[in-house]
Amino acid sequence: MRPASKSYPSIFSVFSKHPFDEGYRLAAQSFLAESFADGCSTMKTNTNGTYYTLAALRELHDFY
Repeated sequence: MRPASKSYPSIFSVFSKHPFDEGYRLAAQSFLAESFADGCSTMKTNTNGTYYTLAALRELHDFY
C-alpha cells in the first residue's frame, strides 16, 4: 500500500529516475524559533519525510 501524500510521489519519482549509491536525510526546520513554536508540525514533517523516503526505497529495491 502506498502512502497518500503529495510528497511521496515526488520522492518516488526522484528515486526511480536516478541511481544512488547512498543518501542522507537531513531534516531540519529553517527557522529555529518556528520549530519551537509549532513543534507538532515540525515533528510531523520530519516523521512523514523519513517514512516516505523509506517507503519509496522499499518499493523500488529489494532488501534483506
